Amino acid sequence: MSTERRSRGRFLVAFAGVVVLLSVLVAAGSVVALGQGPRQTGVSADPAAAIDTAGARVIFTTDQAVAPVDPAQVSVSPAADFTVDTSGRSIGVRFTVPLDQNTDYRITVSDVRGIGGGPTATLDTTVSTPKAQIYVLQRTTGADTITRSDVDGENAEIVFLHPAIEDFRELDGQLVVSVMENDRAALLVVDPATGDTRRITLPGIGYLGQLQVSERSGRIGFTYSDRELTETTGIKSQLFLTSLTDDTVTAVAAGGEAPSVDDWAFVPDSDAVLMVPFSGDLMLVDPAGRSEPVRFGTAIKLQGLSRGTYQAIVDKVDGWVALDLRAGTEEPLSLPDLSGTVDAILPLTPATTLWHHTERDAAGMPTAGVISVSDASGQLRELYRRVTGDPILQACASPSGSQVAALVAPDYARNPLDGAYRPLPSTLRTVIIDVASGEVVGNLAGFDLSWCERGPF
Repeated sequence: MSTERRSRGRFLVAFAGVVVLLSVLVAAGSVVALGQGPRQTGVSADPAAAIDTAGARVIFTTDQAVAPVDPAQVSVSPAADFTVDTSGRSIGVRFTVPLDQNTDYRITVSDVRGIGGGPTATLDTTVSTPKAQIYVLQRTTGADTITRSDVDGENAEIVFLHPAIEDFRELDGQLVVSVMENDRAALLVVDPATGDTRRITLPGIGYLGQLQVSERSGRIGFTYSDRELTETTGIKSQLFLTSLTDDTVTAVAAGGEAPSVDDWAFVPDSDAVLMVPFSGDLMLVDPAGRSEPVRFGTAIKLQGLSRGTYQAIVDKVDGWVALDLRAGTEEPLSLPDLSGTVDAILPLTPATTLWHHTERDAAGMPTAGVISVSDASGQLRELYRRVTGDPILQACASPSGSQVAALVAPDYARNPLDGAYRPLPSTLRTVIIDVASGEVVGNLAGFDLSWCERGPF
């Protein structure tokens, strides 16, 4: 055998060996691949937005399309209400209520299977929410201020000054501020980071009230009345809407006309508003006019709307009711065994309710202001108490419902009014209480906490 033939033979043997080895490796790789479930390749979340608004999502991305995930496969610790959706290589966990601030949430999705079958896998991540930033208003001689701080009052800084601030709300990181200038209202949009200020054109020379905002639609709403009114002329407490990017406002019509509104609120997780005109008719209105108003009889006052349930607590002539805005049904509200009289009712979460009530003596005179919380079974737990001399003027809650704020007017009898268009006691404290522990976690000078849906007027 020639040297050439022997070399060629050795080459063919070596080549065959390489082919066999590669085949073995490919086969082994295939076995490994077939033995693995979907792999987690990424997670996206916005923890800062999650503590302010409902609907925040945590999205898992995998290396292959996955079969639909059932909510039973998802666990969240600490517990939070959620929905889940699956699309291609993505699994989205959507929180139906805001998350607690300064908390680590572990989200686990078990038994995730590829769309074509095969082994399952577990996806896991931790979302750490930041400390909440809150705003309060202080009215002082010379200049009123809006201050931003942590819940405990740390890291406080003034972000806006004006000679006469009436009210404000926070929306998408911007401040919507109602001020008085030359005995007329003005509405400003303020960037607290830069101080940039923009004016929204009001319907005329007049006064503004019931300022509210909607996280869902990005809208701003308020009632407006002309300064000069007669029996037949002038705008009388009509509801107007605008947005952070609009310079003008639009009246909300119901049945072809814009009624004078006594009370109103944005409906969470929708584009609708619930209003009580001076006529007393309770109406659910689409501001875009795409449908006729839905009427729910007569009402005196709106107390609160629960996030994620479309349920409103309404004070009607014959008592408190829980109104389902989708079904159009209502049930008498079951009151827990409260001491004294009810001042306000506020849904904290779909399962818990806040009660602001006043205890009274045998003669009916107030002796103490109390904030309590009830669970789904109706069991009541006292959260905070002040004696009559230091009344609680307002109670509201953090977006997640884990903390409650009580607006207190210390030494009320010797606490003079501040001289604003809508005056309040000159000295006010905002006390923040943790719902789970009952501990006071913040005590800030000022009022109109940005958590509150509306001011204490």
